[in-house]
Amino acid sequence: MSLILSGSDGVSDIDGSASTPAIRGTDANTGIFFPAADTIAFAEGGAERMRIDSSGNLLVGTTSASSITGWSGSAVGQTIQSAQPVLAIVDSDDTTNFVTWLADVGGTTYLYGKGAYPLILGTSNTERMRIDSSGNVGIGATSLTGKLTVRQSTDATNGGIVIEDTSGGGAVISRLTDGGLTFRNGGLERARITSGGELLVGTTSASFAGATRQFVVNNSGGFAAGFGNTTAGNETVVIQNGDTSGTRRLVVFKAGTTGVGEISSNGTTTTYATSSDYRLKENVAPMTGALAKVLELNPVTYTWKSDGSDGQGFIAHELQEVYPDAVSGEKDGEKMQGVDYGKLTPILTAALQEAITKIETLEARIAVLEAK
Repeated sequence: MSLILSGSDGVSDIDGSASTPAIRGTDANTGIFFPAADTIAFAEGGAERMRIDSSGNLLVGTTSASSITGWSGSAVGQTIQSAQPVLAIVDSDDTTNFVTWLADVGGTTYLYGKGAYPLILGTSNTERMRIDSSGNVGIGATSLTGKLTVRQSTDATNGGIVIEDTSGGGAVISRLTDGGLTFRNGGLERARITSGGELLVGTTSASFAGATRQFVVNNSGGFAAGFGNTTAGNETVVIQNGDTSGTRRLVVFKAGTTGVGEISSNGTTTTYATSSDYRLKENVAPMTGALAKVLELNPVTYTWKSDGSDGQGFIAHELQEVYPDAVSGEKDGEKMQGVDYGKLTPILTAALQEAITKIETLEARIAVLEAK
C-alpha cells in the first residue's frame, strides 16, 4: 500500500514498492520505497532507478552490486572482484557488464571501460583524450597507431607535447606543416627533424655548403658542420668556422678535459696538430739509433685491391715490428690495421741527422787526406 502525505504527518511501517512507493508526491508511481533491510530505493515511472544498499553502495540501473560480474579479472596480483566497485555505471541492456567502473584494489584506484569500447575523457562537450581497448592512449586523436598518439595543429610554438618544470619553463615538441618535428625550449627552436629525415641543430635548413646534408649543426659562435650528402659530386662531411680572421679551430680532440689535438685553419691552409706541449712530457732525452731503425724499414709499392690504383708506403704489420708507435691494430685481427705516417717524422728526422753527421765526418776526413 501507499500513503499520500499531507502536511507534516510522519510515516512508519510502510515499505512500498517500485510501482507503489511508500513516500511519493501526487505522481503515484514515483517516489521512495524500502525493498530490503537497511536499503533505500528510488522509483520513477513505476520502475526502480537507484538505490543505496545495506553496504552503503549507490546503485544506478541495478539492484545488487554482487550480482554484477563485469569487474572479474586480475590486477596488481589481486582479483578485482574481491573489492566491490566504488562507482559502477551499467549498460541497461546488459546488466552483467559495466560501461564504466571505478574500484579500489589493494590501495590502488582503477578506472575501467567496457569490453572493446574506448574510455573517453572530454571537456566542453569535446573529446580530449581516450584509451582504447588495446591500452593505447590518444590525445586529440581517435585512430591510435601506437601506445601514445598525439594529434595537433601545425603550431610549432605551442606544440603537441610540452614538458615543463615547476617554474613553468619547458620544452616543446611540435609537428611541422610538412610532417617534420621541431624541438623548442626557452622560446626558441633548438633542433628539428625534417620530413626528409634530416636532423638539424641550430638551423632550419638541411642545405649546407651547396648540398643537402643528413645532419647539420650550427651555432651562434660561427661553428657549423654538415654530415651526409644527397647531391652527387658534393662533399659528404663539411666543417666550417665562421670566424673571418685569426686561427679557426675546426675540430678539437680531448681525452677527459685535456686537449690532445686539433684541426685548425688560418683561412688559407689547414693544420693537423697532435698534443706536443712540453708541460705534458717528462723524461725527455735525445733519440739515438734512429738510422739503424730506418734501415730496418721496408718501404714498398703496391696496388690497391679496391680500385686497382697504385700506392706506396709500408705494410702495417711489418712496420709494427720495427716502429709499433706508428701502427694501430694487430695483424690478422678483426679490424684492418692502419699506419699513422706522421709518427714516422721524428725517427726519420733523427736518422737524417745521424746520416748528416756521418757525412760531415767523412767529408772532414776526405778534406784532410786531399790536403796531404
